[in-house]
Amino acid sequence: MALPLTLLAALMFLATTPVAVGLFLPRRHTVSRRVVIQQPREAIWARITDFASQGAWRPDVKRPLRLDDLNGHEVWREAGDLALETVESTPPSRLVRRVVPNRMFSGTWTVTLQQAPGGTEVTVSEDGEFHHPLFRTVSRFIIGYDRSVTGYLTNLTRSFGETAPIEALDDHRR
Repeated sequence: MALPLTLLAALMFLATTPVAVGLFLPRRHTVSRRVVIQQPREAIWARITDFASQGAWRPDVKRPLRLDDLNGHEVWREAGDLALETVESTPPSRLVRRVVPNRMFSGTWTVTLQQAPGGTEVTVSEDGEFHHPLFRTVSRFIIGYDRSVTGYLTNLTRSFGETAPIEALDDHRR
């Protein structure tokens, strides 16, 4: 009888520990990364705002799907249940997209394009909030807060046939 109770206790511990850890992690975070791509701003702007074609250069986006507008703004589903609303678009310099609210996380991505020597500096800032404690733990210790921003910039750079270092800027957790 002691062995089954010990196994049950161990399983309960393994199942509840990640949630308990997540309760003590900050809900909010900000991650900013930048890269210089040797292309004009207009070319990069055209690439990042052609949401229907992003599956061609972003492996994490299989079949982008245009959804109904929200608050008069364009909405695209990128992967699974992840839908993004374009809340600001100032060509060719600033794009702000907001995660359509869901139970796991929310936040915005701000993409800025600035002239740089020989090309364009592209900066992506993610201001996010993880609502569920388990997802906070997974994001902090397994996935990493910067994974999606770094992957996006890496894939954007490669889509132009280039490679360039992704530079970390100030990150915050609150």
